[in-house]
Amino acid sequence: MAELTTGYPILLNLTDKQVIVVGGGTVATRKVSNLLAASARVLIISPQITSHLQILVDVGQIEWLEASYQRDMMNTYMPLLVIATTDDARVNQTVAQDAHRIRAWVNVVDGDSEDSDFSNMAVFNHPPLTVALSTNRVSPALLRHLKNEISAAIGDEYGILAEWLGEVRQPM
Repeated sequence: MAELTTGYPILLNLTDKQVIVVGGGTVATRKVSNLLAASARVLIISPQITSHLQILVDVGQIEWLEASYQRDMMNTYMPLLVIATTDDARVNQTVAQDAHRIRAWVNVVDGDSEDSDFSNMAVFNHPPLTVALSTNRVSPALLRHLKNEISAAIGDEYGILAEWLGEVRQPM
């Protein structure tokens, strides 16, 4: 496992930004749903995709390049972010190397990859309130538990409160 760091948490504006997801399984499906919620432009590169992803392709919400990932495939698209979700460590490593070469940020979702530039956090929303948690990839089980505990304690009323406070906030 890579040396643990606290990282630098950010909330990215992905509106109309190109994101490539390599892989078309259940993990890719989950990632794509979150990327679409962030208004990203999503391209899937995978020989096969889940039925849910196929529906998104059919309605034009995402694009699908029906192929196995090959070296330098993403060069044409120049994505901001790349997420490697395959179950093949060599493919994920190639994806990460290619992403780094074009200066895109990459996340390899095999859990312990040193090739990743970022990790996703457990998130729950009560718009405009967003709460994100991380254990720096040490304990996904603890992270799920904490997310459940905290999300149960922070209800929709906090989103409403945040909106009200935003309305009365004095400009700086």
